[in-house]
Amino acid sequence: MEQARKNLRKLRGSSDEQVEDELRLMILREEKNRELRANVRFWHIFKRDHLQRTLVAGSFYSLNQISGIILSTTYTTIFLSQIGVADVFSLTIIASCCTLAGTIAAPLVIDRAGRRPTAFVGMGVLLVIDTVAGSLAFYTENKHATVAIAALSFIFNFFWASSFYSLSNVMPTEMATPKLRHFIMSYTIACQGITAVITTLVVPHLTSADAANLGAKTYLVFAGCMAGILIWVYFLMPETRGRTFAEIDEMYAAKVPAWKWRSYQTKEQTKTSESRNRADAVKDAPNTT
Repeated sequence: MEQARKNLRKLRGSSDEQVEDELRLMILREEKNRELRANVRFWHIFKRDHLQRTLVAGSFYSLNQISGIILSTTYTTIFLSQIGVADVFSLTIIASCCTLAGTIAAPLVIDRAGRRPTAFVGMGVLLVIDTVAGSLAFYTENKHATVAIAALSFIFNFFWASSFYSLSNVMPTEMATPKLRHFIMSYTIACQGITAVITTLVVPHLTSADAANLGAKTYLVFAGCMAGILIWVYFLMPETRGRTFAEIDEMYAAKVPAWKWRSYQTKEQTKTSESRNRADAVKDAPNTT
């Protein structure tokens, strides 16, 4: 405890009284967290009250794997070589830079537009790119078609990083009830690992010349997957922007459909609104003195 006090003094440069206040709050928070997680077990995430949240949260990383990103990252060099694109290494570096740019843009987009709008726009763009790139793969003897496929793979990386991938990091932590968050995140990462192994095994058999020999046509397979993902998003992905964990728990308990979360008025919001109305009424009341 004494070491904690010393560290806080170094970090904050505050008076002893302020350090003691902060330390006391930290202890209270830690005790509350321990009470919250007491008697909680991993299998509780599969109980009826939490099952939908668990399955939806666990799906984000897994669905990422079947968006087509594996073609635009892991197998970029292979399929670009197959369709005759020159200087593949430089193009791979550009693709990585596009992913970085999307990751930088993601926080601004997600917080300003909201989770569901970001998902629909971003994933809609990914669906279009998958479809167009896969269709162009039938005309790889045309140099313009191969250049277009390469360009589309770069654009894909940007929109994937700024929407799908970033939402996959945000949504599971926001959807989970606080006492089960660490278990749900463990489940989510496990699902991602399993799906990654499956796609890593399957995709080479689709793209390789000595197997299905689809090459970049494999984008069409992922286009079908993205169409299904968009339907999944509409029915199951909630809008959590600006919501507290208490509000999220309340809306799940009330079984509010995912597409109605944005406009749903929680009890907490209703109380706040009523308090403001009463305060405004008192303020606007005529002074009789």
